Amino acid sequence: MDSEAFWNDRVQYYQDNNENMTFPLILTLANMLEIQKSQDLIEVACGSGVFTVHQLQHLTKAKTFTSVDVSQKMIELAKARKEATGGIKKGLDFLQDFFLYLKR
Repeated sequence: MDSEAFWNDRVQYYQDNNENMTFPLILTLANMLEIQKSQDLIEVACGSGVFTVHQLQHLTKAKTFTSVDVSQKMIELAKARKEATGGIKKGLDFLQDFFLYLKR
């Protein structure tokens, strides 16, 4: 099984179990790296977009935010999560965020 198939098969499990466990760690790491000062960001392995959407709502200096994942289903979930927030327009409509799907 390749990595795309592996993660595509585990989207619901990841959403139900891993999001809440990993989010505090990811947020702590982001704060340590001071990404809030960055203008151009690339998020590798964005998964279901929990961190992505949180950052898009809180980053004020960012001009671009690119999220990448190997799983098309994770990307679809991340896009849906972003849209469910009203398109992230809370004072951040200058952000040009987009999701990429990379295939080997």
